[in-house]
Amino acid sequence: MNRFRSIAGLLLVALCVWPAALANAAGQATVTAAADHDHAKAGDSVTIDVTIDVAQGLHAQSHTPNDPNYIPLVLTPKAMPGVTFGTPVYPAGVDETYPGLGTLNVYTGQVVVKLPVKIAADAAGPLKVAGVVRYQACNDTACFPPQRAPFEVTITVESGKAPATTQAAVPPVATPPATQAAVATTAPADAAAVLPPPPAEPAGWLTLSDNSYGLAFAMAFVVGIIFNAVPCVLPVVPLKIAGFYEAAQHDRRKCFMLGLAFSAGLVASFAVLALLVVVLRTLTWGGLFQQTWFTISIVLVLTIMAASQFGLFTINLPTAAYGFSPRHDTYTGNVLFGILTAALSTPCTIGPFSALLTWALARPPVLGAATIVVVGCGMASPYLVMSAFPQVARKFPRTGPVGEIIKQTLAFFVLATAVYFARPLIGSWIAPAAFWWTLFAIVAVACVFLVIRTIRSVGTPRAIAISSVIAAIVALGSGLGVASLARHPYQWQPYTDVALAEAIKTGRPVLIDFTADWCGNCHVLEAWVINDKSIVHAVQTGGVIMLKADVTYGTEAAVPLKDKLVPTGEIPLTAVYLPGQSEPKLLKGIYTTADLLHILDEKKTDSAAIVLSNNG
Repeated sequence: MNRFRSIAGLLLVALCVWPAALANAAGQATVTAAADHDHAKAGDSVTIDVTIDVAQGLHAQSHTPNDPNYIPLVLTPKAMPGVTFGTPVYPAGVDETYPGLGTLNVYTGQVVVKLPVKIAADAAGPLKVAGVVRYQACNDTACFPPQRAPFEVTITVESGKAPATTQAAVPPVATPPATQAAVATTAPADAAAVLPPPPAEPAGWLTLSDNSYGLAFAMAFVVGIIFNAVPCVLPVVPLKIAGFYEAAQHDRRKCFMLGLAFSAGLVASFAVLALLVVVLRTLTWGGLFQQTWFTISIVLVLTIMAASQFGLFTINLPTAAYGFSPRHDTYTGNVLFGILTAALSTPCTIGPFSALLTWALARPPVLGAATIVVVGCGMASPYLVMSAFPQVARKFPRTGPVGEIIKQTLAFFVLATAVYFARPLIGSWIAPAAFWWTLFAIVAVACVFLVIRTIRSVGTPRAIAISSVIAAIVALGSGLGVASLARHPYQWQPYTDVALAEAIKTGRPVLIDFTADWCGNCHVLEAWVINDKSIVHAVQTGGVIMLKADVTYGTEAAVPLKDKLVPTGEIPLTAVYLPGQSEPKLLKGIYTTADLLHILDEKKTDSAAIVLSNNG
């Protein structure tokens, strides 16, 4: 046991310095941009050259890497009024062989991506064209987590009719034969004309009119309560239970004050999110998990919390490590735990919240932000109520063999949560099926641990029976879910604008699954709804074309379509285009197999597409 603790301690120390090591990867390339004309007239076409300088001794994955597990270099312009973007033109990559990585299609040295821009006829004044380049840098033996580098160019636009020589559309950029393969996965310049129009925004769970403030606040509070049961937050429920146990050891007043501290941290976090999402609009809901530094921070905190519950903090660790483990018996610890809980709730949304967020964004900033803060109040309310009645927790074991078994068993699930959120960081090195089975292995070990420790430490037939039933239910449920995610009932195609345009031209239904590694609801929907046998049958008999659109990092090719369909940016989302209908029907958040079947079973004869967006 001492050796195990020592090894775990070394791993934990390594994890403490991991962010610093990864931070060095952020500067593996520099990104600059320049327009071919600093001054232009309204209606003109301009080409922006975005230059990526890869550091010497390193290489970046090309736009078309040889291995689908590697992250391609992708340029994503930021949508803005006054300009229309053409399709970025990427140079061809070069195949290189590396000792620890094999043969890769890469960029080295200086890489230039050309972005065609069409200025609107009514544009005037300076236009700041911005965007982001996502790339994955590697050395000869290993690849770093993907990075996102912003760029910005200012173009001074003179009002007035464009000259006769100016083309009416974004001019095509000459592409040499060697570049054709790299461009093949992007949309043609006129692809937008083929795409269906954006859908009308549905009313949502309840109809919220412009002045439905009372209903909106009530709905926000209920949505906050429901947030405690969504897949992204469920993994921290064991932490809440453990915290409730620890807080209950104090008198009623102290217990309530600890609960109040937790609530303050959670509500304050929602206030910050409301400021960023609703007032400043610099972030979309769930967008925090598209930031590498934030993902690393969450993984680090959860791993240290798991180590704490395992009892590994009996070894000597750097003092800074203890600051990452929120203690449930201190005010500061509860505030930190509230912040963590709020952060883990952002990757998941439910239908009512999507409608509520849409309504809040259309209100004055103060009222819209207040609505989101009320969601935080609703989410904190169950814990606050429980902390007012500590006698309930005192009926459960907090110390002794049973309490220690519960604490260490829950630590496995905290560790599994850390591994889950680390997927965007390690996805390049592990196949999706292997990742899901790795998570199941941790859960299975937790179930075996629960039964064995109960037999050894307690030994009563009743305790053994209870632990065995719990272990069997958890192992069976998680095993079925992972088996559903690991199997491949569909022939998924990677999403590109070209793939969607070509699929629509066939007149067959098209299903696009928008997903992200950090979106727990998306994976739940895929396992229990999209991969359901009845849905598989409907897809096969209906000749549905299946496209998979990953938006994990927020710079993928599918992001503009997602933002067009859902301006608020949250996921899961399902938008369905049926034959003969020009606008889609939307399913937001968690939905049922019956909901999707109802749409798939509608019979129309005209050409259309079914777009299924599950950001998860």
